[in-house]
Amino acid sequence: MMGYQGDIKRKIILFIGFIALIIIALNVLPRLSGTVSKFILPEEYEYVVEVPAKGILARDEKLYYSETDGDIYKVVKEGERVRVGQAVADVLLLEDTTNLKDELSQIENMIDFYSELENDISNSQDASDGLDFLVSNLHQQLSDEDYQGINDTRESIELQSSTIVNASEDIVDQNLSIEDLMDKRQGLLSQIAKYDREIHSNHSGLVSYKIDGWESVLNANLLSDMSIETLKEVQKLGILDETTEKKPVFKIIDDYQWYLIMEIENGFETEFELKEVLSVNILLEEESFVTLELPVVMILEENREVFYVLEGTKFIEKLYDKRFVDINVITFNEETYRIPIESLTEMGDTVGVKVKEFYGVVTFRPVEVVASDEEYAFVSKGDNNGYIKSGDGSVRTINMFSDVITDPDSVDVDEILN
Repeated sequence: MMGYQGDIKRKIILFIGFIALIIIALNVLPRLSGTVSKFILPEEYEYVVEVPAKGILARDEKLYYSETDGDIYKVVKEGERVRVGQAVADVLLLEDTTNLKDELSQIENMIDFYSELENDISNSQDASDGLDFLVSNLHQQLSDEDYQGINDTRESIELQSSTIVNASEDIVDQNLSIEDLMDKRQGLLSQIAKYDREIHSNHSGLVSYKIDGWESVLNANLLSDMSIETLKEVQKLGILDETTEKKPVFKIIDDYQWYLIMEIENGFETEFELKEVLSVNILLEEESFVTLELPVVMILEENREVFYVLEGTKFIEKLYDKRFVDINVITFNEETYRIPIESLTEMGDTVGVKVKEFYGVVTFRPVEVVASDEEYAFVSKGDNNGYIKSGDGSVRTINMFSDVITDPDSVDVDEILN
């Protein structure tokens, strides 16, 4: 009986010992063989914190009107720069000027003919006697057997006859001199000009035919008198397709100075100070934006609502036709290393990671955690030599070639790994 119980007791002891041996093997053998949790190399990562905002662009925009109604023809393309005095648009009135233009063409043909004829006639010879002169000249050329001259004179006679035949009876009957024809030509040009109005620029800048109705309200020169109530109304109404007043033909935008009126979206408690320079991404189209450094030049505040006015002097050519824009204000931006959050550990009061040095020894490297999420920690790269501040001094942190151990509890500092 005692022998049977002894066997059972012995089997139980052997079983417990076997389990203990397995546990020891699972904890010791990986270290003896140098097999630990995997290593990872830090990943370079630009850590950016952005705050969304809504923006309104205010510019110095000069409106140009037409005094008369008519069809508008663009002389300058949308978005092009113009100088002072340059023709920007034509306004063609609806009246029919065909008869005036036909008469002008006849007058100009007569002027051209008589101008050429006068070159071959003595200064004392009247242009009205031109045909008689040509006939007389032809007889002389026949006597001299000047066949080339005969051919030229014949062509001149035919040209004069054709010009006079094609002219209106009133012009021929009046027997006008070149001076008279020039005066009549100028009169016709003046009459036609009444129906074709060129609009010239009185300012230099960018031309735009896109009128949204806010040019006078959101004038850069009126920002100091702008109220929160006005800006909220502008945001609410958006682009105005129709204006109550006469619609302008085009506008010229100052291409140097412009302003971005910005309101931080609800839920983001962020404040900026006067003269603070902000880094902003202004969204142009889907996945397209322009990044600018803009100073805060004015703060409008009323009933806990705040609008920041930022001044810009660059990239107006990309923003001249925008009024309402989405913005991301970059409040933090740093080049960091991204490592798994579970790789962080502590030694005393210092946060860091365990790394495997190139000769296999496990060491502890302090890190400065810039930010973190559920998966990753974003740590500082340190100064140019890879050092971060620690107390009153500085210590070396990790670099992009550090073998960071993802399971720091699986190894000890100073342990040698194969």
